Amino acid sequence: MTTKTINLYSFDELTKEQQEKVIENHRDINTFDNWHDWEIEEWTQKLSRQGFNDAKIYFSGFYSQGDGASFSANVDLSKFLKGRRLATKYAKEMKLAEETGDNIVIEQSSPHYCHEYTMSIDSDNLPADLENFILEEARKQACAIYKDLRSLYEDLTSNETIAETLRANEYLFNEETLKIDSE
Repeated sequence: MTTKTINLYSFDELTKEQQEKVIENHRDINTFDNWHDWEIEEWTQKLSRQGFNDAKIYFSGFYSQGDGASFSANVDLSKFLKGRRLATKYAKEMKLAEETGDNIVIEQSSPHYCHEYTMSIDSDNLPADLENFILEEARKQACAIYKDLRSLYEDLTSNETIAETLRANEYLFNEETLKIDSE
């Protein structure tokens, strides 16, 4: 029988050069499946409080043309206008929307891209200026969603956060390969 000894090292026992290589090899360690779920849920609730109900948020990212965030939602005109202190100004439109059951919808309208300009609005009875205002407000929210998602992604893929994850999970590395050995 032959016995072979393999030395295993914690992240902090590696040289700076080895640490850099390990970090690069594990760049996506914190962004596997559903890393964005919490942020999306937070934004779904924020949108609902603003009158964008049942929002479905879409995004692509982060460093290519066409990347961004958008969403589809039903607009609760009363909640939307009251939240912006415009209920008095648009009282007639709110009443008409309630009477006719106007279903005001923000739609994500592109199958290929995902950013604020892939959103459109569908309504039967709203005046054009109000439709445009609602759509612009939705687009502002989509930009804020994208900004928050990008910030979260950049934090999760930062050298410091990756090193913290490796330490916290007590990853061990083989000196020759610098690959994770299961513990």
